[in-house]
Amino acid sequence: MGNSLRNSSNRPVPVQTVKSKIASLAGPEAAVAPGASAAFTWETQGYGEQFCYVDGARIANSADRIHCESPLNLRVADAGNHTLEVVLLDVCGQTVANGLFFGSWGWRPNIRFTPPAPPPPPVDASGAAVAPAAMPAPLARPANRTRRESAAGSAKRWRAAGATALAGAAALALAL
Repeated sequence: MGNSLRNSSNRPVPVQTVKSKIASLAGPEAAVAPGASAAFTWETQGYGEQFCYVDGARIANSADRIHCESPLNLRVADAGNHTLEVVLLDVCGQTVANGLFFGSWGWRPNIRFTPPAPPPPPVDASGAAVAPAAMPAPLARPANRTRRESAAGSAKRWRAAGATALAGAAALALAL
């Protein structure tokens, strides 16, 4: 899947070397009676945050109450059809998702599943679309400070700069 490096705080930093995906999303082996709980499992390939949606509503089962982890235990409320969507937002900023249908009858993959659409662009108070913030102009590259000069070359540069400053001061004095 990837390698793990350590940062300056000696914490692992993931390095992703493969394309992210959610694999083997599956439900219970047998039908589940209404009101009973069913376990759903999946595996992810890639590093990132996982989110789950049941019938379009976001749910969480992790300790932080924001993210979702496998296995996910869901109560089958009724005999109707329901959807489970698992979304992975990877460290590269890519979103991948997978989904299935489930109910008291069991589960089946959602072969027509499409990942959620990106959020709409922001709008101002009048309802007009707001353009994204412009990127700042790149900073100029600093000069190479590693070039070595002889003492004579450095002295020549200083003399030339001094002469230029003196000429400017003389011109200013004449103008007054």
